[in-house]
Amino acid sequence: LCVRLESGNMFHLRTAAARVAPAGARGMATLQEISIRLKSVTNIQKITSSMKMVSSAKFTRAERELKACRPIGDASKALYEKAELVEEGEVPQKLLVIALSSDRGLC
Repeated sequence: LCVRLESGNMFHLRTAAARVAPAGARGMATLQEISIRLKSVTNIQKITSSMKMVSSAKFTRAERELKACRPIGDASKALYEKAELVEEGEVPQKLLVIALSSDRGLC
């Protein structure tokens, strides 16, 4: 496994494994710790990428379903705007009841 340093030089982790500091040493991270951290970072990047793909698919699906419902919302909005609403306490002479239903199976 090779790592490219900031200076542009390649650093071989397998050949440097013999120079790994003892477990109790303090200070800089050992090469083994660095390689483990590199692996974990790449795994986290893969997980994040797949989560982005899933959320994008869910968002696209929700947008598609919203577009299908938009005409129903526009029609109901027009109905409420044209309806003659009665103030509270007043009793209308004639009463018209309109029942609305959907064909989407949401009973």
